[in-house]
Amino acid sequence: MTCNKSALKAPALLALLFLAVSCNSPRQLQSVIVRPVSADAQDFPGGKVRFTATGMFSKPPLAITPLAVKWSSGWSWNSTPSSSVSINSQGVATCNPGFAGAASVMAFAPANPNLPLSKIGPHTKLYSAAAEIICP
Repeated sequence: MTCNKSALKAPALLALLFLAVSCNSPRQLQSVIVRPVSADAQDFPGGKVRFTATGMFSKPPLAITPLAVKWSSGWSWNSTPSSSVSINSQGVATCNPGFAGAASVMAFAPANPNLPLSKIGPHTKLYSAAAEIICP
């Protein structure tokens, strides 16, 4: 049986090419997680609940906590703040006076980790996650 040396080289070259392409691809955000998933404001000092975002990435380091995100009490990164809950840029949420019930807070981060939050626009690819705050 004869061995075709060029046939043996082809899979190795394909593997090297795949590694070279994947090694040169930029690191990208793949998902966002917010903790706590649900929190009762009456269990926190002054009713202030600190939410923290974690980002899962395509390349090491795979997880970053805390992840810099744009926080919102609405369902969009640029929505009008909700009348039920307020959340600041550090992820600290409080129930607004007169509101009782559950409300959502959202974290938004660009897929490109090098894009500053201040540069997020209507065409920016974003990842988001929601959490719940329960107001007494």
